[in-house]
Amino acid sequence: MIQRPDPERICLILYHPPDNSDPLCLDIPTSEPATFCLRPRKYLRYLDAKVSPGEVVDDIGDEGALEDQGVYQYCYSSAEGHPLRHAVDLYAITRSPTPDITDASSSLISLCEEQFREILERRDGGCIFSRGSPAICVAAHIIPCVLGDKWFQSLIRSRNAYDEDVTDLHSVDDVRNGFLTTITMQYYFEKQFLAILKVTPNPVLGIDDVPHKERPLYDDLEHPSGERLTPQFLKAGKNRVFMEEERWFGADAAFKIGTIFLSPQHFYFIIPMAPLF
Repeated sequence: MIQRPDPERICLILYHPPDNSDPLCLDIPTSEPATFCLRPRKYLRYLDAKVSPGEVVDDIGDEGALEDQGVYQYCYSSAEGHPLRHAVDLYAITRSPTPDITDASSSLISLCEEQFREILERRDGGCIFSRGSPAICVAAHIIPCVLGDKWFQSLIRSRNAYDEDVTDLHSVDDVRNGFLTTITMQYYFEKQFLAILKVTPNPVLGIDDVPHKERPLYDDLEHPSGERLTPQFLKAGKNRVFMEEERWFGADAAFKIGTIFLSPQHFYFIIPMAPLF
């Protein structure tokens, strides 16, 4: 039995076991999806699709506001494998101890750090969001390098890559697993206060569904063609420490013109969004 959510909350059912045991749900503040997406119902579908991939056969529609204390669920056609196969805890799969990644500097420790940073500087030119100078930036790993290549490869095999080819990703120090950013932004990213949403290729959201903030570009920078990488502060407005960084909420990432290095991969960016609310 699903209980009615508390006031100012909604419930998104991600998985309903066939034996009618307790479903897997997200308890979400009613107002939050509208801060991340101009079509909040569509954002719920995006979250659900990340956990239970498949073709929607029964949905709540993408238009309209969310009703306070509402319960939402999407029904998908059966897909190969278990519906939650992309939500499995890899630590349980590999039976390896959970690495300690609580230190904000942990994702910077790498045998290849110098080369990793050099390539990122050539691709990014500075913080990809604030345009801060490389001198005040760090080379941040999306998947922390302390997890190692074995864990990294297990993650790749289990994730839904959608329309992107990730078969050639083998190392946690691949440039697609990193970006240049300020120390403060990197800290928020690792502490899961900040997520980066990549739109197109994206199985649900379109480029115009996500709030956008215009900002001037330097002459040697450009946005990736046909896609957006947008920072979203998951706890924006709840802590004064975010006041300065919230300037970059919705400010798309930019890279140096003509770079030969690939931009960060889409399917990584859902990881910090797991504890979304």
